[in-house]
Amino acid sequence: MKELKINGTCWEELLGKYLKNKELCNLLQEAEPLREKVGRKLLEQNPSEVELCYIIHYVESLREEAWNKLLKKGPTNDNLFYIMEFVEPLREEALYGLLEKNLSKEDSLRILEYI
Repeated sequence: MKELKINGTCWEELLGKYLKNKELCNLLQEAEPLREKVGRKLLEQNPSEVELCYIIHYVESLREEAWNKLLKKGPTNDNLFYIMEFVEPLREEALYGLLEKNLSKEDSLRILEYI
């Protein structure tokens, strides 16, 4: 794929095409000026729990909506650890979510890193 520069039109043209969720997650990481548009498009394409974590991490304006969708889907321990590590405003909620689960000894020890 040809290297795209952030000059408005190239990214806008790319977003107008159908992109797989994985490709949208890559754009969330790389195309900071268009994160909200990319995140919104990803939300419309039935994102997985991991993809919702990317939205929560990279798109503050969509964080609450993506967090609520993640909670409805039932986040995994790894999802909640990701949120604890990368999204400070939701760290406490993710911690409480973990504490409600049956944790392995390893997961219990991982929690101590964030307390």
